[in-house]
Amino acid sequence: MDLEQLLDHLTLHGSICFLVGLFTGFPYYRSLLKEEEAELQNSWRVAHLSLTLGGVLLFSLVGLFPRISVGNPVDTLLIGSFILSAYSFMISLPLGALTKNRGLIPSKGWGQLVFLGNISGVLTSSVGGILLLYVSFLKIIK
Repeated sequence: MDLEQLLDHLTLHGSICFLVGLFTGFPYYRSLLKEEEAELQNSWRVAHLSLTLGGVLLFSLVGLFPRISVGNPVDTLLIGSFILSAYSFMISLPLGALTKNRGLIPSKGWGQLVFLGNISGVLTSSVGGILLLYVSFLKIIK
């Protein structure tokens, strides 16, 4: 994929993540109005804020990426890891709030999917962060 296509993917998937984050604000608001337990309110707040900021992160990479691009396959891996991380959290965070399972430890049923989504999101965002640091360093020493 060329740079323009990669940036288009970041824009599309950033928009999706941002929109999902905004939509999770509705159940968060409902949980506040109904004065539901604090843990449920917190789960929806985390989903709302994290997904919205995840979309903003992808948008910020659109502006940053032309300055730090080093070419394929590193560019594709870096962008792909952040996009995969966003989708992992788009599954795990709302599902965790719906099932009242934070997904911090392996469990049965939906909790297992929440846990796997969290693990996938953490690992892929870590890969993206390490690659971002790597390409930034390459640009400085060049």
